[in-house]
Amino acid sequence: MKCFSLFILLLISIGNSAAIAQSDTIAQGKLRIKGVSLAYAGENIVRPGFFMSADMPLMQKRKGEIWLSPNITFFSFQPFYTAWLGGVRATYKYKLGESFALRPITLGLHYKHKFLSADVYEVISGSVQKIKDNGYGNLHVLATSGLEYSFTKEYKLPLSVFTDFGISAEPYFGVFRFHWEFYFGVRYNLKRK
Repeated sequence: MKCFSLFILLLISIGNSAAIAQSDTIAQGKLRIKGVSLAYAGENIVRPGFFMSADMPLMQKRKGEIWLSPNITFFSFQPFYTAWLGGVRATYKYKLGESFALRPITLGLHYKHKFLSADVYEVISGSVQKIKDNGYGNLHVLATSGLEYSFTKEYKLPLSVFTDFGISAEPYFGVFRFHWEFYFGVRYNLKRK
């Protein structure tokens, strides 16, 4: 539980620091979507999924940037369950030249809802009856690191490719269970106005 508390504190600290640094920008309504990302999302690599996000720069300096990304993810772990996640990620990017960037840390906080693939039964008044599966939800946190390459400067294409690898955790019978996470995707960079 201490690790989870520290993770939440770190996530809040990053958000507060970025918000303080950019308070004038946010107050002026300049926090805008600058990109849309689509990616393969694999939990434990064998659970294939699809990730989509709207990416907004929260803080931009010469070499470092913090991006905020509301996102949704869908994945399937057959024959057990399918799930969707909705939440937000904060990504710190450190630029190495015009096109290449390290993504040393991405922190995410999500709501995860799972639906069982098999039929669900319940004992009602002493007899076993099939019931509707409404699924169940829980908290899902993640931390990843990765790389990004932008084709915008060199090739004049409004695209970036990225890959992230890390861990996630969610409650599982009173303890946090950890999973490997892998993302490989592309971001369409919207034109600046």
